[in-house]
Amino acid sequence: MGKFELVGLPEEVVLLILGRLSPNDTLKLISALGHSGRSRSCDTLKIYALQRLYCGRTIVYSSTGNVEGRTNNSNSSRDNSNSNSRSDSYNNSNNDNNSGYVGSSGRCSTCETSTLQHEYKNEIEGNHPGPYDTLLEFSNFRESFVDSEPGLNDIVFRKTRPQSLEFHFHRYTNDYIRFVNDLRSFGDFMNSVSDSYNIKNYDFKKDTITEYLRTVHRLEVYIDGNSDDTELPSTALPVAVLWTMVKLSASNSLLRERIQCLSICSTNLGDHFQIQWSQLFDRFENLHTLNLSQNKIRSITKQDNQSWLAHVKWPPRLRYLNLDDNMIREYISELLATFPKSLEVLSMKFNLLDNFGGHSNDSTSLKFKLSEILPNLKSLDLSCNRFLAFVNPEILNATGSLHTLDVSDCYIDNHSMTDLKRVAKRERIELRH
Repeated sequence: MGKFELVGLPEEVVLLILGRLSPNDTLKLISALGHSGRSRSCDTLKIYALQRLYCGRTIVYSSTGNVEGRTNNSNSSRDNSNSNSRSDSYNNSNNDNNSGYVGSSGRCSTCETSTLQHEYKNEIEGNHPGPYDTLLEFSNFRESFVDSEPGLNDIVFRKTRPQSLEFHFHRYTNDYIRFVNDLRSFGDFMNSVSDSYNIKNYDFKKDTITEYLRTVHRLEVYIDGNSDDTELPSTALPVAVLWTMVKLSASNSLLRERIQCLSICSTNLGDHFQIQWSQLFDRFENLHTLNLSQNKIRSITKQDNQSWLAHVKWPPRLRYLNLDDNMIREYISELLATFPKSLEVLSMKFNLLDNFGGHSNDSTSLKFKLSEILPNLKSLDLSCNRFLAFVNPEILNATGSLHTLDVSDCYIDNHSMTDLKRVAKRERIELRH
C-alpha cells in the first residue's frame, strides 16, 4: 500500500496498518512522505509513522569512531524544512527483523551502512536477539533534546515513549579512550538529568529529556568492556565503569529507580575495588535482571575477607542473575545465602566449581536445600563447569519451584549421575546432562 492510499483513511485504520509494518517499511514510508511536499494530511501520516517507529524498542549505543566519514550519508544533508527523518534503515538481506536505524545524518534512506555500524548491529542481535525499532548513537540521542528549534522528527521523538529504552556501550579491542569518554559522557549527562529531577517545583515540560526519561516504560543498560587477558593490565577500564555506575546509583539519580536490566560484562570488576562494587547493586531497587559474566569474580573464602562476593548486596527484587565465565570455585552455600529470595533464574556456567552441595559422606561440608535458601528458584544452570564432578542430590529434596537443572558438559561420574537422575525424576525436575 502506497503513501497516497493511506492518506485520507480513518485514523484507527491508519494506526492499525502502521502497527503491522516492519521498521524498514515504516522508514520507506517516512522517506516517501518527505519527498512528497508539505501538506497537513502528509504531515499527520508522517507523525503517525514516526510514532510507530519510536514507540517500540529503542537502542542508544556508544560512538563507533568516525562513522560519518565511512557512510554514504553526510550531516550536510540535514533538511532545514524539517521534513527529514532522523532514521536510516539497514539494507541487509540476512536481517529478518528489518529494524530501523537512527543515523547521524538525520535523513531517511535505505542506503548502505558502514562496516562499523553493521558490526555493532550484529553485536546487538547476537547478544540481545529480537527486533528493535530504532538505533541511534548516544550523541544523537542527547542532541535530540537540546535543539532549540527542533524539527518535526525531534518533536515526535521527544513526545513518544518507547516500550524499551536501552543504552549499549561496547569497547572494541585497544580502544580504551573512546570507551572511557563515552561512559563519562553518559554518566555526566544522566547525572545532570537527575539533578534537575530533584529540584522542587521543577517544570518538567520545559526539560524534555528529564520528562522523557522519568516516564519511559523500561530502561536497560549494557556495558561490555571486552577485556582481554593478552592486554596489559590497566585500571582505566574498571575505573570508568565503576564511576559510571556510581553516577547512576546515586541517591538522587532519576535512573536508579528506572533501570530494570543491567549488564556489566568483561570489565574485570572482580580484580578491582571489590568493596565499592559490592555496595552498588542493591541501590537499584527495581532491578530484576543482572548480568555479571566474564568479570573474574572469585569465590567467598574464609581466609580472604576482601572477596567481592563476601560483601555484595544484591537488588531486593532480583529475578535473573548471570555469573557465567567467572572464577567461582567453593563456599557455594555461603554464596547462595547472599542472594535475594526473589531469585528465579541463576546461571553459573564456565566457572571453577568442583562440587555443588557438599559430599554426602563429608561431615565438614555445609549442606543445604535449594528450597530453603532460594524458594523461588526455577532454573539453575551449572553447565560447562569442567571440574564439576559431584552435585549432591539432597539439595533437590522438596525443591518446590525448581523445574530445570543443567549439568551438561560437566564431569559427574556415573554413580553420582544415577542418584541425581533418581531424585530429579521424583521431584519432577528436568535434568539436562
